[in-house]
Amino acid sequence: MRINYYVSLLNFIKAPATPIKLQKSMRKNSLLIALLPFCFILYSQPGKLFIPPEIQKAYEKGTRSPDGMPGEKYFQNQADYTINAEYFPETKLLKAQGEIIYHNNSMITLKYVVLRLHQNVFMKGGIRGRKVDPEDIHNGMILSHLEINGIKYDPESYILKTQTNLVFPLNLESGKKAKLYLEWEFTMPSKTSNRYGCYDGSSCFIAYWYPQISVYDDVSGWDLSDYTGVAEFYNDYGDYNINIQVPQNYIVWATGELSNPEKILNEDYLNKYNLAKNSDEIIHIIEKNDLNKKSAITKKGKNTWKYVASNVSDFAFGLSNNYLWDATSVEIDQPQGEKRVFIETAYNRASDNFAKVAEISAWSVKDFSVDLPGIPYPYPKLAVFNGNEGMEFPMIMNNGESDYKGTLFVTTHEIGHTYFPFLVGTNQRRHGWVDEGLITVIGMEQHLKKETTYNFREFYSEQYPIVAGTQEDIPPIVSSSFLSDDIFQIHEYMRPSLAFWTLRDILGHEMFKSCITGFIETWEGKHPTPWDMFNVFEKISGKQLSWFFIPWFFEYAYPDLEITGITIKENVSEVNIKNTGGMPFPAKLRIKLKDGSEEIYPLPAEIWTATSEYIFHSAENTIIVESEIITEGSPDIRKDNNYLKDEMVDEDPGE
Repeated sequence: MRINYYVSLLNFIKAPATPIKLQKSMRKNSLLIALLPFCFILYSQPGKLFIPPEIQKAYEKGTRSPDGMPGEKYFQNQADYTINAEYFPETKLLKAQGEIIYHNNSMITLKYVVLRLHQNVFMKGGIRGRKVDPEDIHNGMILSHLEINGIKYDPESYILKTQTNLVFPLNLESGKKAKLYLEWEFTMPSKTSNRYGCYDGSSCFIAYWYPQISVYDDVSGWDLSDYTGVAEFYNDYGDYNINIQVPQNYIVWATGELSNPEKILNEDYLNKYNLAKNSDEIIHIIEKNDLNKKSAITKKGKNTWKYVASNVSDFAFGLSNNYLWDATSVEIDQPQGEKRVFIETAYNRASDNFAKVAEISAWSVKDFSVDLPGIPYPYPKLAVFNGNEGMEFPMIMNNGESDYKGTLFVTTHEIGHTYFPFLVGTNQRRHGWVDEGLITVIGMEQHLKKETTYNFREFYSEQYPIVAGTQEDIPPIVSSSFLSDDIFQIHEYMRPSLAFWTLRDILGHEMFKSCITGFIETWEGKHPTPWDMFNVFEKISGKQLSWFFIPWFFEYAYPDLEITGITIKENVSEVNIKNTGGMPFPAKLRIKLKDGSEEIYPLPAEIWTATSEYIFHSAENTIIVESEIITEGSPDIRKDNNYLKDEMVDEDPGE
């Protein structure tokens, strides 16, 4: 993800807070709020969610169920990778060869296979959603050798080529495996940093680096969407055995577990490495004086770092010969017993705050495991590399430098992605807002336990009204692959996270947590769609929620409540309120009576379940002279229509 963009904004934007009147009165009138009688204007039953034909067909085929559960015929293919790679820091060239075993678990014979070559986003003339420095334009990923089931193919003999996809013939029956052998190379970008890159003369984070088999699923078949640098992951799960050869004194941090530390690290460093794997303390494996005296940290000559990972959806790694290295571990309770999660951080010696990241990470892993989402951290390790921005990969993340608050936020956020899209394989190519929205909410919940001076819900509530309802405010259900970078943050982060916060207000914290936990438990290790998530939330909460999902995720709606009138009928007053923008969200109503007293009442989001208009009735024998909608904690694109004074009512003298 690209979260540092908003972290930096938070450090500079100090939007003036709109004065909210009567905050003390709001607390004093909590009893009145609970006792308030409401009048609802009910129209037809709530509309139903739009369900695309491909989702309907999945229900009919039995691969998915309308109750949000995987169907009896649900399937998922698997790709296992064994790769030998060598990286040359002087030229930034990566050369590799490897084998992919692809398992066809579908019910049909696959007639072709789709290979992703993500590095082709750097090719001359390529279509890119984010800027690339001209110096980094190259020939893409050069695939020099390809064999499929022992048959050698000319890499140029594809039957279809898109920017980052090559399609080759295949005849793979249901339940069978195919073996692909490949050789390739490419040059890492020197100036461009988009989720990965090089940050000094010898420190790089390397991702999107190997030919990857695309996803064939029960909804859309083969995923042929191109990688443009904007939309992120949609990968199958598999096992990885990766060998990375680098020069002496280069350290490699990666997805998975290091299987040969004793073959690489000299005794002093190996001892500290092993100590950290069973210690609650932060162990400084490489300190500044180790770099200054240029001691031999690793064995002489080139070293091969062997990493192994099981049932993960991607593999990335960072390397450096001048980074500091901290490590620790944290004990996590699991159904099968306690286990220790190994945590390591690699960072620039000039960093101000990365020295705290190992401690933050250990606390974050533990807190996610016991609180929200309350699912034990599923992997044996976590690595945090000091690169740029903030980007998640299985068991490793690439985070930039920030102040302590930004460092805390980015660290907790990226660790949160362990659950989405890694433990639960959501499709970021189509619906990146599912994981980014959920993790923004979950991560912020954790962040606020340690630091409260900025809050993304407050920040987004102030910033979203600037774009809400405009043509740039694309409904989240529109595929992420169709988005340009300038609206990506609105679509993937801002609007969906505000939607999930609002849904949490509606369901309550505990029920919201139960829905998230249930979603994870239902779809762990699988590929859910947003419709599966919606159905799981409805099933667990026991509530029909399409009235909420439709405007927030499917429509060109926006948040705007409006007071349209104050009327007096017989012995009561009425305040007419309209949901002008169509988005349901909770608010409060302040009323001032003719006798000078003021009262505050809730306006729950549920009042918009089946109507766009609502009438508030005062108690008998009272006259309302002023009314104001208070939208504290929620976005509202217009505040000038939130207040109305009844000029026709004569107020008492002296008021």
